[in-house]
Amino acid sequence: MAISTKHPASAPPEAPARETTGHLLLRGWCAFVIVSALIGSGWVFALGPLGTGVLVAATVVVTIVLWVTIRPPLQWRRLPWVALAFLMWAAVPMIWSPRPAEAAVVWTLLAAAAVHAVFIAAALTWRDVVRTIASALKWLIGLSIVFELAVGVFVGGPLLPGFVVASADSDPATFWSSGDFFGASPLEGLVGDPGVLGALMVLAMIVFVIRFAAGAPRRVVLLAWIVVAAFILIRSGSTVSLLALAGVTLVLTTVLLMRTATHPGERTRYYLLYATAGLAGGAVVWIAFGAELSRAEGAWAQVFAHLGPVGVVLLALTLLAFIWRAWFFAIDRPRFDLRADRPYSPLSLLPTLLAALLLVEGVAEPGVLLLWGWMLLVLLGAKIKQAPLIGVGPAEQSMAIERGEAPGQVS
Repeated sequence: MAISTKHPASAPPEAPARETTGHLLLRGWCAFVIVSALIGSGWVFALGPLGTGVLVAATVVVTIVLWVTIRPPLQWRRLPWVALAFLMWAAVPMIWSPRPAEAAVVWTLLAAAAVHAVFIAAALTWRDVVRTIASALKWLIGLSIVFELAVGVFVGGPLLPGFVVASADSDPATFWSSGDFFGASPLEGLVGDPGVLGALMVLAMIVFVIRFAAGAPRRVVLLAWIVVAAFILIRSGSTVSLLALAGVTLVLTTVLLMRTATHPGERTRYYLLYATAGLAGGAVVWIAFGAELSRAEGAWAQVFAHLGPVGVVLLALTLLAFIWRAWFFAIDRPRFDLRADRPYSPLSLLPTLLAALLLVEGVAEPGVLLLWGWMLLVLLGAKIKQAPLIGVGPAEQSMAIERGEAPGQVS
């Protein structure tokens, strides 16, 4: 016979765990650091070289203070050492360069980006890393739209760096913004470069689609962000970015096919299909845009000019090491015990799609691979080595870290 009681057998309901204020501030700081890297030369246009240098130095100091205070778990042996070797070699030209001050500034920017990248990789989980990059891209898109509209409304014409109104005989190549948001002129955005802006919009589409596939909240809003990013990509008029989007789509299709393979023989067939499509696509691109891509001074040409063949080899090895790890991070099913049926995570697609974007953009846009691309390369490369399985291992500890608990409190 059932007995009625006022004392329930189960535990009383509790509110779900929430992120602490400290952890929210940490994610906010990481988003600011990333959006600062994405803006790139826009800071120089706005603040000048001296102001940009002060900003970079201040952000590095804050990140180091946070690093010492939080002490996130970091396996020093599992850092992207090839990328750090390239960074060390990049300091050598300061010895013989006819412009050592300029070489020192470039190296300082690369080193600062690497410090921020390793810290973010250690302090945030995979889910937080992708969410923070998405937040930074939303800020960049929003600020770029506001900036372009403000120039069009209040200036009514092109704007030069330093907030100087362009004259009739100003070179269009020097414009920070054409002030023609709804016209035919390419959009430069806050970054001041249509090519770089186009590449950033491809990155935004990648990140937003991954967030959508991962079941992020407010998915309708995410769809709106994807549409806005696609609109700005088209308005940037960047041919290279459209080619990069095609390359990213090819890589994504291949990865999804690889994930359906049930035995190694199937993957071999997909590799052959992927290689054939890639070579055919490359031939078509070269025939159609070869002349345009060969007047462009890409990242590789700049690295060779400043760091010589050794620098080119080290950068190539950095990219190859990243591509290798990112590829298998994307196509291999997560497994750390006998269970072999765990689902794939959409988050694991980000590194390999970023690699495809950087490979194409590096041919013609040095401002992509050697600025924000370098930071994301080090960040995701370090994250893969620190946490090769999403949500598993000391570098993740997802729920505890997301609640803002200190590493010592993680069980």
